[in-house]
Amino acid sequence: MFYLYPPRDSSSAGSWVQAIGSIVAICVAIFLSVEDKRQAAAVRRRELAEQRRADNEAKDRALTQLYMLAERAFQCVNNFRESLRAAQGEPPFVDVENIWDIHQKLLCVPTYALSSVNSARAFVLSDLLASFRGNLEAINATAGGRDLWHPRNPRWFKLARRLSSIKRQIEIDIRERGLQLPAWTAAE
Repeated sequence: MFYLYPPRDSSSAGSWVQAIGSIVAICVAIFLSVEDKRQAAAVRRRELAEQRRADNEAKDRALTQLYMLAERAFQCVNNFRESLRAAQGEPPFVDVENIWDIHQKLLCVPTYALSSVNSARAFVLSDLLASFRGNLEAINATAGGRDLWHPRNPRWFKLARRLSSIKRQIEIDIRERGLQLPAWTAAE
């Protein structure tokens, strides 16, 4: 265009400079707008990635915490069954406070960070331990019969089997997420 209508005097040259300046200003404004949007999108992607990472870490911590409590519950019941064998039908020592501690800690596991299946497992574990504790207290209060303290009592066997099953399922979920089992439980 400039070649078709070259400036003939200073006023037309000023008009051409102003027109070219306006076009350059528009191009710069478009470029800056696009660049700002690109940078804002990159910041948003980084923020979302950071949020996903934080969410995954919370999920990993909650799942590991659930597994460790399931392991403690399983060990507690196994220790109880071993003490039943050693007591030979007499009431064994039972660490009811340890059972209550595990139960209370299960109630504090952030289930919002767990999958729905593992949240349900946490509630089942909590209920099993509350039931176990309640059974022990009821037996102690009524001076229950020797058959209740027998190591092969189906009640204790079913409880140990159920806890073992839940613990294994949580362990599978931990491995599927690519997590390591806690060092003190990995040897088992």
